[in-house]
Amino acid sequence: MKHLITFILILGIPCVSTFASTQSISTNVDHYYEVEKLPQSIGFGSCAKEFKPQPILKTIADMNPDLFIYLGDNIYADYLNKKQYRGTPERPYVDGKDLQHMKAKYAQLAKKKEFIHLKKTTKLIATWDDHDYGANDSGKEYPYKEQSKKIFLDFWEEPSDSKRRQREGIHTSYYYKNGNNSLQILLLDTRTFRDLLNTKNGKVSPHTDPKKSILGKTQWSWLENQLNLPATRRIICTSIQFGHQFNGYESWTNFPHEKQKMLDLIEKTKVKNITFISGDVHWGEISKIKEGLYDITASGLTETWYKTSPNKFRVGKAMKEHHFGWCEFNWETKSVTFQLRNKKSKVVNELIIPSL
Repeated sequence: MKHLITFILILGIPCVSTFASTQSISTNVDHYYEVEKLPQSIGFGSCAKEFKPQPILKTIADMNPDLFIYLGDNIYADYLNKKQYRGTPERPYVDGKDLQHMKAKYAQLAKKKEFIHLKKTTKLIATWDDHDYGANDSGKEYPYKEQSKKIFLDFWEEPSDSKRRQREGIHTSYYYKNGNNSLQILLLDTRTFRDLLNTKNGKVSPHTDPKKSILGKTQWSWLENQLNLPATRRIICTSIQFGHQFNGYESWTNFPHEKQKMLDLIEKTKVKNITFISGDVHWGEISKIKEGLYDITASGLTETWYKTSPNKFRVGKAMKEHHFGWCEFNWETKSVTFQLRNKKSKVVNELIIPSL
């Protein structure tokens, strides 16, 4: 926690003024809450096809988390041109200009009894990935991002006067405060500002041009401002993996200079007790970036993948079955426990991160 403290002697009484006052924090975050009890448990996950059964949501709801974070691919409503996309009965090709098919996909999710149950039992917050953004592997070139943004924010019930609606992109911040402890949750937008992937002959290679970006200048500036706020614990939510070994799929490893920029920003702002959570790849794993800094990938609410890619940074084993992420906070010790759990809530991988 950063404090700039000045002492002023008035009538012989010292007065203390803190740089990070409650007012300055509340005006710099999108969603600010002073609470009697900080969140103790948070669930998170991604990659859920709305036309498939989602019994895992009932498992999550029955665990009664204080919050559930959707990390993207929350529906599969891609818009691609006919040369790129072969439709199926579940995901037919349709023109994307008014995105009626996307609205229909969200309506399908909204009617699922498992989703209704989860929504009744806990608060839901979300970011997007490519399939709910609008086009597979897409970035800033996608022509209907503003239409998609409105549909996304309406579905996730973003307030009409929210700062999130007033700026480009869907990145946002949540801040929970109780006494001297606080939790900051940052949801990144890895689509709206992202440059094209470096693709040749169907294969993706890491960019060597440092001008190519994932977050874009405006979002980077926003993020630095957020990290300059004090917080006991922080979670950065990114729809694509951050901490793993390059494997040719979409991730921060395709923009290595952007990944290093993130690490440099963490160092510059001197933040501690920060953890990344991510999705996208249809398997779960824990990746160690450095001591105390990890990326917890939970990507399989309805999806699995036929293999898991090599990852020299992996801690414990990867998870190929349907799963979700879970974290439990100990606000006395400032430690946090992250877990990957299967559809029966069995813990398959666990990591305890002490306070730094």
